[in-house]
Amino acid sequence: MKEQGRKIDIYDPDFIPGVNEPLLDGMSCFCAGIPFEIARASNGHPRKVYFRVIPYTTNSGRTQIKFSGGTNKSPHESPLNVLRREIKEELGVDGLKAELIYSAKKVDKDAHVKYFFLLNHWEGCFFPNQRQIRDDQVGPSSWEEPIVLEKVLFRGHLPALYAAVGHLAKDPLLFKFFDEQNLLVKDPAVYAPVYRY
Repeated sequence: MKEQGRKIDIYDPDFIPGVNEPLLDGMSCFCAGIPFEIARASNGHPRKVYFRVIPYTTNSGRTQIKFSGGTNKSPHESPLNVLRREIKEELGVDGLKAELIYSAKKVDKDAHVKYFFLLNHWEGCFFPNQRQIRDDQVGPSSWEEPIVLEKVLFRGHLPALYAAVGHLAKDPLLFKFFDEQNLLVKDPAVYAPVYRY
């Protein structure tokens, strides 16, 4: 496979496949979705911002609060298909409209990419109960404020939280809201380019 006349090196830290492209041999991915809601006052100013998270309890009894997501099941599954499948399985909703807000790549024995998407539309209702998914007890999911998540969210998902806050803060009213809560990360390297699907 060639990209602009050169061979693709999956171990190149700068090479990250597009979200609609199937993964290449030797690659894997983790994809998570971040549903959000904004409660506004009658004047349109934000009063609260919420992100949907889900608790995962392993068979060892350890619980982590995370954004809903998972890994590819087949070697050539696209990241967007992984996202849709995982959100349906864990949260119970589909019909997603997603924006890629953060991606990161780790290269060791294989090339593994993490993709985090901000979800601004979905269809259906969130599962109301805890369920068994493979070895984990999952859910029920809940709406949490970012100021709370900053303290309890699984550390590996914190860059995605800050990227979500940074993306939403492009709205001047939300910028002020997040700035007052000291949630704006000053390091722009945390934020990823935004692509709409």
